[in-house]
This record gives sequence, structure tokens and C-alpha cells, in this order.
Amino acid sequence: MTGETVLILDFGGQYKELIARRVREHGVYSEIRSCKMPVEEIRAMAPKGIIFTGGPDSVYRDDSPTCDKAVLELGIPVLGICYGMQLICHLCGGTVEAGTKREYGVFPITLDTSLPLFSGCTVPTDVLMSHTDLVTALPEGFRAAGHTDLTPVAAYVNEDRRLYGVQFHPEVTNTVQGNLILKNFLFDICGCAGDYSMESFLETKIREIREQVGSEKGTARSLRRRGFLGVRGAAARARCPASSRAFMSITVSCARAKRRRSAPYSRIRRSTSAAWTPPTAFLQSSRA
Repeated sequence: MTGETVLILDFGGQYKELIARRVREHGVYSEIRSCKMPVEEIRAMAPKGIIFTGGPDSVYRDDSPTCDKAVLELGIPVLGICYGMQLICHLCGGTVEAGTKREYGVFPITLDTSLPLFSGCTVPTDVLMSHTDLVTALPEGFRAAGHTDLTPVAAYVNEDRRLYGVQFHPEVTNTVQGNLILKNFLFDICGCAGDYSMESFLETKIREIREQVGSEKGTARSLRRRGFLGVRGAAARARCPASSRAFMSITVSCARAKRRRSAPYSRIRRSTSAAWTPPTAFLQSSRA
């Protein structure tokens, strides 16, 4: 696995997990982070691409979620979806305003298929729209790349700055060719290799653990010290083939959840055990 990552910055969108899933289905590892993630951390992560999620707010409001404008200056391809599209436009000096008509549901859209982002798409095609605000003026260097009957700028591109935006949601099945659009972004624009899988991810993480603790016994000892696994179970799973190592990850997660659930009850038992009187002793004392 090459270790490439696509970063998904969350602006409150309900489909953020679905976006991450769609990216991983294409064999590219993805991580969801807050839109407040510092640009220095993003630069250190060096993602192959960045996706801005949708969100329920209006970008022109002072209290709406935003991100450091410097994210758009990193030279990393950025795809804005719905609110994310409007935010890129707003940060770059364009205009976003409230529309006179809402666009909720599936609508036909015409896209510029000469662009790499929409290459291979047949038009018109159906997409899922979910917005009231819309882009009314594009920033310098941007050009419209798609439109519907109600939205003149339903997609835009700035190929020099590697910035892209779509007003619709390509991650949902209602957008007929959304999977192809995401694929184009990941491979043709971001240049991803697509060699991610859960098996390769587990191999990488187990190798990192072994490098930190020094040996298989150390792996078991480290897990046991944290209360995740028994000695035999940890040692056995540390030696098992990669196809079975998912069990170790599941076991660790279950152990953590069990420990969190049982902690409050264990504190209750400890606090009440000293004051508790066995029924037999109580009856004897009452008879006396």
C-alpha cells in the first residue's frame, strides 16, 4: 500500500461518512477531519486530494463553518460538494446568494464532458440536488462546467488552481453517474494509485505496532497492558495471516466498548459493597 490519503473536511454534511465510503470503494484511503483542521497539519499529511463536504448553513453568514483559505493554496486538488462548492467560491471572491426557488430532489443536469472531472459522462444526466443558496458570480479564473434549469452554475472548475465544485451530491445513488465523477477526481485529477484495501491497511498497522514494540511478544504485551486482549489470544492473532487479522481489530474495539460500558457499574458496586448487609445478618439483627 502506497499510504496515499484523500482528506475529507467536514462542514456539517449528513453524507460525510458516505463520501468516505465511496472513496474507499475505489481503493483509496480516506479520513474525515473537522473543517477547523490547521493548514499545517494538512500540509504535513500531504493528502492526494481534499473533498469539502456539504452542510446546512449559508457561506455568507458570519457564524457559518469555514476553513483556512490557505488550504486552497496548497496546490492539492480540492473538490467541493454542495456547501463545499459554495464555500470555495466564497473564499476565492465569488458571490453566493439565496435563490428564489429551492432545488430539492433529482434533476437533469448538463455537464461539460470535455473536462477531466466529467469525462465519460453521458448528458443530460440525473443528479441529486439539495440546496437553496447558489453561486451567482464566479471568482476570477473559474468557469461554469454544468447547469440545470434552476441553477446556472451547478458545477465549476479552475484547472490552473486545481479547484472543482459541484452543487449536486455525487456520492449518492440518486446521482446516476456520481461514481464515475468521483473516480475521475481520484484517478485522473488527484493521480491516486487505488491500492488501498482493509487487508493492506491492517498489515500496515500491525507492522507499525511491531516496529514500536519490537517483537510479536511485545505486540501481545502491549495489547495486554492496555487490557484489550489475553496473552494467548494476542500472540496467536499477531502470528495469524493477514486475511484473519481483522478479528484482532474487531476484538480490540469490542474490548474497548465493553470496558467503557462496565466502568460506571463497577464503580457503583465498589461504592455500595461496604454498606451492603447480607439478608441473613439483617434478619438476625432485627430479631435481636
